[in-house]
Amino acid sequence: MLKLLTRNLISAIVLLIAFAVPSALAAHRSQNAIFHATSQRRAHGRVQHQHHHRKPSRKPHRRLQLLKARTLASTSATILLGENSIESYTDYVSAGQAEAFRFQATSSDTAGTLHVYLDSRNSARTLIVGLYASSGAHPGSLLSAGSISSVQAGTWDSVPLTPTLLVAGRTYWLAVLGELGALRYRDRKYGPCPSETSAQTTLGGLPVFWKTGKVYPTCPVSAYVTPAPLIFEPPAPVEPVSTEPVSKEPAPPPPSEPTPPPAPPTNISLPGVSGTAVQGQSLSASPGSWSGSPTSFAYQWQDCDSSGTNCSNREGATGSAYTLGLSDVGHTIRVTVTATNAAGSASATSTSVGPVTALPPSASFTVTPSSPVAGSPIIFDGSSSSCPDGPCTYDWSDDGSTTRPVPALWPLGSGQVLQFTFSSSGTKYVRLVVTDATGQTATAEHNVVVEATPPPPPPPPNAPSNTAPPTVSGAAQVGQSLVAGSGAWSGATPIGYAYQWQDCNTSGEACANIAGATSTEYAPSGADVGHTIRVVVTASNSAGNASEASPATAAVQSNSVNCTATVTPSTSASAIAGAIVSAHNGDTVCLSAGSYPSLTVSGAVHSAYVTVRPAPGATVTVAGMEVRNSSFLRFEGLRMTEGFNMRDSSTGSSHDYQFVENRFEEPLYGIVLYGGSAPIKKVLV
Repeated sequence: MLKLLTRNLISAIVLLIAFAVPSALAAHRSQNAIFHATSQRRAHGRVQHQHHHRKPSRKPHRRLQLLKARTLASTSATILLGENSIESYTDYVSAGQAEAFRFQATSSDTAGTLHVYLDSRNSARTLIVGLYASSGAHPGSLLSAGSISSVQAGTWDSVPLTPTLLVAGRTYWLAVLGELGALRYRDRKYGPCPSETSAQTTLGGLPVFWKTGKVYPTCPVSAYVTPAPLIFEPPAPVEPVSTEPVSKEPAPPPPSEPTPPPAPPTNISLPGVSGTAVQGQSLSASPGSWSGSPTSFAYQWQDCDSSGTNCSNREGATGSAYTLGLSDVGHTIRVTVTATNAAGSASATSTSVGPVTALPPSASFTVTPSSPVAGSPIIFDGSSSSCPDGPCTYDWSDDGSTTRPVPALWPLGSGQVLQFTFSSSGTKYVRLVVTDATGQTATAEHNVVVEATPPPPPPPPNAPSNTAPPTVSGAAQVGQSLVAGSGAWSGATPIGYAYQWQDCNTSGEACANIAGATSTEYAPSGADVGHTIRVVVTASNSAGNASEASPATAAVQSNSVNCTATVTPSTSASAIAGAIVSAHNGDTVCLSAGSYPSLTVSGAVHSAYVTVRPAPGATVTVAGMEVRNSSFLRFEGLRMTEGFNMRDSSTGSSHDYQFVENRFEEPLYGIVLYGGSAPIKKVLV
């Protein structure tokens, strides 16, 4: 950056000389002097020369050569990253909330301008944009930012950026933020890349470090970045031109400018420190802005006095974050950042933050015994309090009410642990006040009921007694899961429960324990087919235990599947829908393993359930399914890319749907019911 500014300043000075000197010479010698001007301009990486010749006049004179400064280099054809097409989906964020979109840089150059297409309904009056480095698949630290307060809707808005080098192939995040209204822009719904909103919703500018709110599949956004323009290059020196007739030979090319040596980094804006200056909190450093494209940054945290002077390095504190300790209390903190590139290093120091304050004390205490008696000692123990900035004092009092009087009404004593004996019974409003070395205080108050006589001993505990039998839920079928409910029990708490599953005959009798089946769930096996299942729950407490059995299930069924019709991924969507519509009551339509397109089923009216499921052992993925004006359909074991849309027209009658063990790949989708003239009834999920 410094190199570019120096070159531009030299160019401007030489350009003035180039125009001023020939004019003065021409006025002195002749009003009819003839000049030969040469202009240079750069086009697509090549330098072109144009020569203009005039015939010499009859009066003697000298020709002088003028050089025009090269104008701003056009960068309109170069996109470093982003999308310059206008997407069709209108998206927005509320004022004060930012959204970032992930892109990969296609070219290496210095970012100069960020262009955003704002929708015609945009109401934000200020547009703030920025570029973030990528960190762990999320935006990390802010690299560059810019803003404009004159926003135009329904067109591209261009925002100058603070210069930052982008490297081809690296991932960056492009962020937008609006103020004084909702920011509306264009992006692609369910695009190939992620976007995410900021966790903060009251931002006045882009944060130095990004905090993720929610992640969306809306990307890319209609926004792109172009390079920073080159302002000037040094003009050629002014030289007199011979009065001889100009040769038609082409002029030799000018000598190439030697490449200047690289310069070490130069600080543009100081490093920053964010965070709360409180003991135990963490401070984070941002490197600031630098020219010279630093390749690395080193950090050194420093501890200073309360006025921000007399600073010294904190040993070992060389990361971008620093956690404040007790020794930092009363001091200020700053960070020195050293930027390095191939030419060398340079350092810059942030302003100090603080002074650091100590964590305030906290007060809490216990009372022993829990039911004290008048005339017997009571132990008040405040060791559970905390007081980081010592030495600390612990003062006890009886306030006479829940309101703290100042000074204390009846002081009881001091010390972290206090033993005290009340001579009378009643409620005592005991308060502990903890004061640290800086004068910060914390209090805790307990209403201590002091009995006149010892309370009677508690009654002995009761053993568990069943008040409602255990339950078994789930399908009694091989491969399905049965789940036990403990039932209801009385007795002294706490009560623990143990489970034992049993295999019984078809009448639910002659039951025997199933080996190893002692959890709350049990999956019937082939050996259980034709048998019933029950669970025995044993409840235990300190007084004993008791057992109770659940009612037996229905006879366990096998998991065999009888496919009355089978389709394959090569079967057309309409043919698959036709198989479901034409199936007989109680039929099973099986789908062979593979992926299927989105299916639309209309008019599949049945009076007994028709099952649509994968063939035995098959894994089936269906893009989505819409069902209209149908009844008695069961969808089982399908893997859905999108969900089920169940529709009913004003003249149709949709009812009796079952959805069993289906899996939805996207959390945005599920089962949607659209009722027409009446709601869709009898749906089992």
